[in-house]
Amino acid sequence: MDYFSIGKVAYPKLTLYAFNLKYSLAQKPKTPVKNANDLWLKCQQLGQQLCAPKLGTLPELIEKVNNQKTSITGEILPERILTFTAIQHQQNLQLSGEANPLEIHDTYALDLTLRYPHPEVKLADLRGLNLDDCLLSKNINTSLGQTLVFFAQPLEKPDDEQALLSEKTIQKLNIYCQHQGQLLGSPIFE
Repeated sequence: MDYFSIGKVAYPKLTLYAFNLKYSLAQKPKTPVKNANDLWLKCQQLGQQLCAPKLGTLPELIEKVNNQKTSITGEILPERILTFTAIQHQQNLQLSGEANPLEIHDTYALDLTLRYPHPEVKLADLRGLNLDDCLLSKNINTSLGQTLVFFAQPLEKPDDEQALLSEKTIQKLNIYCQHQGQLLGSPIFE
């Protein structure tokens, strides 16, 4: 038996930080760039792919409040965070999460977190957090970049950080562990 089939972590979550240009100095002031809303449209697609319809409503919620912003903190939605739960997911695992869309100066930013709120999850089941590699940059396609951060409490000694990606993607992207160590007493991999 390999480590993927027996290894476990507690309360895993995967967070996407994505950034898309809204305004450009090359255009008239306060005129959005052509693909400014692509990040929100991608959330709509992710909502369908992850069976989380509430996530799919993010573009229309943003459009609804687009010209009525009263906050200067960068928050787009009046309730700040959109929480959602997948209707169906892997057997015995319920995917949930939250999206926090922001406007920071000339940039749209998204903090999208997917989680399994369970005390024990097999490493093999973690691929459901990044179903079909849906959160990779080739699928999100932001204009200013993105970062994926995985958090989990290890229940056993982790010896492989590649549980979120398919073997095919690992080989294609030539992913390997560059560094590992401790951060605030917890193991960390880069």
